Formats: sequence, C-alpha cells, structure tokens
Amino acid sequence: MSTAVITDSTATLPATVVAEHGIRVVPLQLVIDGGERIEGDGVDASVVIEALRRKAEINTSRPAPATFLRAYEQAAKGGATEIVSVHISGGLSGTVEAARAAADEAPVPVRVVDSRLVGMGLGFAVIAAARDAAAGRSVDEVVERVERRCGGSSVRLVVHSLDRLHRGDGSGAHGRCSARPWRSSPCCTWSTVTSSPSSGCARPGERSPACRS
Repeated sequence: MSTAVITDSTATLPATVVAEHGIRVVPLQLVIDGGERIEGDGVDASVVIEALRRKAEINTSRPAPATFLRAYEQAAKGGATEIVSVHISGGLSGTVEAARAAADEAPVPVRVVDSRLVGMGLGFAVIAAARDAAAGRSVDEVVERVERRCGGSSVRLVVHSLDRLHRGDGSGAHGRCSARPWRSSPCCTWSTVTSSPSSGCARPGERSPACRS
C-alpha cells in the first residue's frame, strides 16, 4: 500500500520541502485587482506584499473540485493506492469542501482532513504526515496522527490593519480584534477548535504579548 499526501498552497511549503517529501500541492488562485493568478506560479509573498503596499484589491479563490480530482488522478497514476488530503481550515476557506467533492470521484480512496489551520501550522502537519506515510504507517495512522497534530496547534498573526480581516469571509474577525493602527498592531490567534481570532496588541515592529510563547 502506498499513501500519497496532498495539500494546498496555503501551507506555504518551500519547493525544496515539497520535492523532498513527495508532497503534492494544489494551488489556490489569487485575484489582484480583478486579474486571476495561480499561487506559486511566479506568485510569491513579494507579489502579495507589493500589491498590499499599493492598496490593490486582493481576494483568493478556492481550487475547483476538478483541480483536486486531477491531483488525485495524478497521485494514483504515480502509484498511490490511498491519499490523505490535508487542507486550510474550513472556517477560512471553501477549499476543504472542494477536496471532499473531488474525493467522491477519485480513482483511489481519499481521506480529506480539515486542519483548521493555515500557513506553516498546516505546513508542519503536512510534512509530518508525509513522513508517516513514507515510514509505512497505515492510512488510518497517518490520518489519526495528523489530526492530533493539528488539534494541538494554533496560528498567531500580527497584522498591520484589521480592514481586510473585516472584509474577508470566514475569519470571524469582525468585532473580535481591535487596536488603533497608528499606535499598535492587532495580534490574531486562529485556534484549531474555533478558527476564530482572539485579540492582543503590539506596537508596530514588536511582538504582541499574546504572540509570545
């Protein structure tokens, strides 16, 4: 039995890590001022930062179920007999639902996991899952262990402004984090239970007390 591990681009895994562990990554789409671009296809953090600095309108678009299905089919063609598909929190994105829709049509069994995380919180869990699969653990063990890792994790972000969180969908941020942008920066913590932020404040360039371990 061979288990493939698949995630999405919000895991922010470096290409070298993806190649080392044989992880397949399904990209989200970035929509910058109405123009669609594929995350990871020449679009990295520097592109997003530049767009934010010029106050461009930025949104993301989840992959279509057909995109996930192609990834599952490719993994099967590569010898996978089972797939563990681990994704960004369903409270922040519809990505995991698209993965579940595609799993019903996949040529091999697919176990879809809602990490309830984002960024390297998700990324570290995916790396561990890939290592477990490579070590020959059963798909049940891989899923149980990645769910346990995700359940014990949280993601903390210091943001310059709450404006985009307030406009975004699924973040639960509105009214939960507040700070005066010219005096302090909000710190939001996404927990694996609620996928909603708790608040804390930091002066620009400093870590919030809520972000200190």
